[in-house]
Amino acid sequence: MEIRHLRYFLAVADAGHMTRAAMQLGIQQPPLSQQIKALESELGFALFRHHPKGVSLTDAGRLLQVESARLLRDFSALQERMHSLVEGKRGLLSIGFTSSAAAHEFTPHALRECRGQHPDIGWS
Repeated sequence: MEIRHLRYFLAVADAGHMTRAAMQLGIQQPPLSQQIKALESELGFALFRHHPKGVSLTDAGRLLQVESARLLRDFSALQERMHSLVEGKRGLLSIGFTSSAAAHEFTPHALRECRGQHPDIGWS
């Protein structure tokens, strides 16, 4: 199962219609239907009931809808955390200084300011 399969599945589940979902995704309907069939085949059960005016979710489809939405939110959050790390907005900062610097009033002030401006950076 791939992330794109879950995105396609959620688009169809939300739209309730293959053609509308394909339009929203910017792809053609036949490839979308093939991807949904491949997902159902991989899972070994039907996710949708087909009817003349579109599709509706099976019980398994409703569960997958909830879990897929959670997974995609988690995946998006992971991407954001990774970008923050690469951009230097997140990570670990180790600071070393002499005992005389620790006693200077500037040091705790600078550390507080830095923590306030960069809350996602850990300190050691």
